[in-house]
Amino acid sequence: MKDPEFEVFFHHKDKNLMDDLVTRLKSHKAVYTLYLGITECIANFEFLWDEEVETNEGLTRVISVFKPTALKELKLEGTTGIVKERIPLYIDAQRIRKLGEEVVFNPRAEPVLADIAGAFRYPKSADLSFAFLG
Repeated sequence: MKDPEFEVFFHHKDKNLMDDLVTRLKSHKAVYTLYLGITECIANFEFLWDEEVETNEGLTRVISVFKPTALKELKLEGTTGIVKERIPLYIDAQRIRKLGEEVVFNPRAEPVLADIAGAFRYPKSADLSFAFLG
């Protein structure tokens, strides 16, 4: 894939950490160089939005990964498919993966029509949802 783009949804209960992250993202300052899988694939980043989100229940088009245990209902349409993979959730100060989680997503980066526990309405669209993993 040429020029891939990803949107990362992040929230933390520590307001100071959130404020620091927002400041860093807005000023384009990173602690570590961001890259996509290997160091030869340096990533660029930008701050997109900081808004309160509301929960979204029922069938909705999910644009993020989500935990398979959160899945209540799934409707596959046309060529839409899903895969399950194990991803790292926590990396320690020595950059060693310590905690992993299984996630479900569409490998073609298309929304999945599903009802998932813990879905939030995407601020830029009334019919899209996303989920947090932590």
